[in-house]
Amino acid sequence: MRIISGGKGIDIPFTRRVLLSELLTQAGIPFDSPCGGKGICGKCTVEASGSLEPRPQNGRCLACRTWATGDDVTVRIGAGSDVIGITESSVSLKGGTGLPLTGDEVCSGLAVDIGTTTVAGYLYALPEGKLLGSLCLPNPQAQYGADVISRIEYASSGGLKQLTRMIRDTVADLCKELGAVNCRRRVLVGNTVMLHLYAGLDPTGISRAPFTPVSLFGSSFNGADETLVRCISSYLGADTVAAVLASGMAEREETALLIDIGTNGEMVLSHNGLLIGCSTAAGPAFEGAQISQGMRYAPGAIDRVSVSEGRAVYTTVGDKKAVGICGSGLINAAACMLALGVMDETGYIEESWEISDSGVFITAGDVRKLQTAKAAIRAGVDVILDRTGISVDEIDTLYLAGGFGSFADMGSCSAIGMIPAELVPRVKVLGNAAGAGASMILLDQRNLERTEEIANRCEVLELSGDSGFADAFIERMMFEE
Repeated sequence: MRIISGGKGIDIPFTRRVLLSELLTQAGIPFDSPCGGKGICGKCTVEASGSLEPRPQNGRCLACRTWATGDDVTVRIGAGSDVIGITESSVSLKGGTGLPLTGDEVCSGLAVDIGTTTVAGYLYALPEGKLLGSLCLPNPQAQYGADVISRIEYASSGGLKQLTRMIRDTVADLCKELGAVNCRRRVLVGNTVMLHLYAGLDPTGISRAPFTPVSLFGSSFNGADETLVRCISSYLGADTVAAVLASGMAEREETALLIDIGTNGEMVLSHNGLLIGCSTAAGPAFEGAQISQGMRYAPGAIDRVSVSEGRAVYTTVGDKKAVGICGSGLINAAACMLALGVMDETGYIEESWEISDSGVFITAGDVRKLQTAKAAIRAGVDVILDRTGISVDEIDTLYLAGGFGSFADMGSCSAIGMIPAELVPRVKVLGNAAGAGASMILLDQRNLERTEEIANRCEVLELSGDSGFADAFIERMMFEE
């Protein structure tokens, strides 16, 4: 098979009937597959010709469902080919600031946040603690599903070694791209599933009652120089612990709520020395996955939508031509649809709505996915407050962690009913708090002990099967403040 990418050709030999997605993986070309290869999201659509089963329609087919049966197959990827869902390489998503170590700096250390969508690394000179560079790479496991459940399914069906190899190779790539020299120590955080996959442990028990992980970590891995930070439970991972550490909320005399809005909406409430946490399955809509024209925060993604003189206006990442919409833009778009009367509070729209003249449409299916995602987040907030007897008015600070929280407009989040309106003035955006927490641990070993304390103190509120959560979820499906 020949892959044409950016004007260059790559020949991939094969001797058996094989899926195009497998050959693209073999070639090291990342692509989106939020549905985990089930053929329902359409994100892995490619332009292809030659001996293929089934035959492509209008020259296009799904890489996850199309088999190459002869050596005359050609797949086109990249600029000029008008192909969606495929990136020529991870370079377009990197944006690294890595700097090589000088001779005066004898060793380095790496703090890593293994996210479901991206993997972020921070390189420091040790023992000085000088930040030498940071880099964010796409998590290549995404081709096996946008959420952790899809990856658990793939791992349990024989793909564990593949997923482990992929994530370890990505961490190794971080070191290489950042110019790490004599990298003596690594500290890694991530949700519980991601750390299982990194460690090569079977995550199947996390997805089945009684939801028991093989490990909660909090110990050295591959020798004393690599640490996997302690998780709280199956669905409250080391990334949540690191975010709590970075926020400082566990040490302050304040009533604070921390939310990491993403595929899984993790939240922790701090009040009078109490820490209580829960996790809601929001789904990948906030990452742009499973949205008809959704994409990550990348050039060409609509990231802002507002109403001006009675019509929608928008901006894109990098001021490029609109090619899709990311999570922050989707939230804005929904708020604008409400303001313009295009959508009612139930989420009903008569037909797909184009964002101005962008060529990007919001469909009824997109609205439903956003609706369930935002309802899960708000229902989690409702239940955690209800169980602790704390009102919204008593919350001093709402900490927002993660990439989505850094870009989302809080007014729009409130307008669609995801964030209580009273908390908008009290929001403090932390950015990648998980990465910041991992960096704190890397630079000061005492912070590792603090993460153990945080994990041990945190009471877990299990929402699975909770009737109160189910009732709150249904109520919060409405698009209203």
